[in-house]
Amino acid sequence: MELIELNGKIQVTGEDCIVTEGMVVDKTENSVYFSIPADDKKFKLFREGEQVQGHVFSQSKGLLFSGVISSRIWHTF
Repeated sequence: MELIELNGKIQVTGEDCIVTEGMVVDKTENSVYFSIPADDKKFKLFREGEQVQGHVFSQSKGLLFSGVISSRIWHTF
């Protein structure tokens, strides 16, 4: 998980094979939290329990992982 950087780009592919780009907002040992801009034409609303693949690129290295969408976490500032 050291390749996953906060505020770094992430590509998430859902069960429908649509690729959506977002930004990593937090991470733990077992989870990656990301946001997707709502004004993006490729915006996709993932549903809880959906199987996804994540792609993270850092300089000349990349990381591909599988995961499951968990419940949403709402942040207010």
